[in-house]
Amino acid sequence: MSREPDKTWLPPLEAHLGLTGPLAGDPDRPDAATLGWVRRLLPLYERLPAAPVDMAIWERIDRSLSPAAVPQARPERRWQIATAAFAALAAGLAAILILGRPASIIAPPAAPQQLLQPLTAALLGEGGGAARPAFVVATTPGGGALRSNPGSAPEVRGHSYHLWAVTPGGHVYLGTVSPKISHSLIVPDQARALLQNGAALVISLDPATKPPAQPGRVVAEGQLARL
Repeated sequence: MSREPDKTWLPPLEAHLGLTGPLAGDPDRPDAATLGWVRRLLPLYERLPAAPVDMAIWERIDRSLSPAAVPQARPERRWQIATAAFAALAAGLAAILILGRPASIIAPPAAPQQLLQPLTAALLGEGGGAARPAFVVATTPGGGALRSNPGSAPEVRGHSYHLWAVTPGGHVYLGTVSPKISHSLIVPDQARALLQNGAALVISLDPATKPPAQPGRVVAEGQLARL
């Protein structure tokens, strides 16, 4: 006379998923590993809100848990079948969480960050009345370099043009600029914070052999501004 299998350990998922085989029809109670999976998945299942789910998902879960899909195994390997079944169950619950998530809580993609326009300074020659500036310099994105463009400044043999930032404490050397070609200047780390809107710049004409410690004769000046 066969005895009715003890199903008191099964969660409410049995009726919904149609668990059979080693998990529902075996009169032996499940081992600790199977019970552990049930305890982990049951609270997650009970917290799920009611939501329509594609029946194809349940059909795939049912097929994966049906006796035909699970090959006969020796009794001592019954825990492997249980582990595979609950792995399929976990995948189904994950699909429910994704498909049943309200659209209102999905964050929209972040708007692309706008890049600031570069700062430009037209450095006018002595007297400020020249038709063309002596030099034009502009910042680059990130503030790590300056772009220098030649203007009306003439080339002076044996001399160099030096670019400086004017600060309350004195002048900060930014680099040597060419009166003939456009080129980039790598700004020293300690000077990058000075390249702000409204910053004053000057250009001095110094002997080529003189170290740029302090500016000599200032031949052009201007301010950085966002055009």
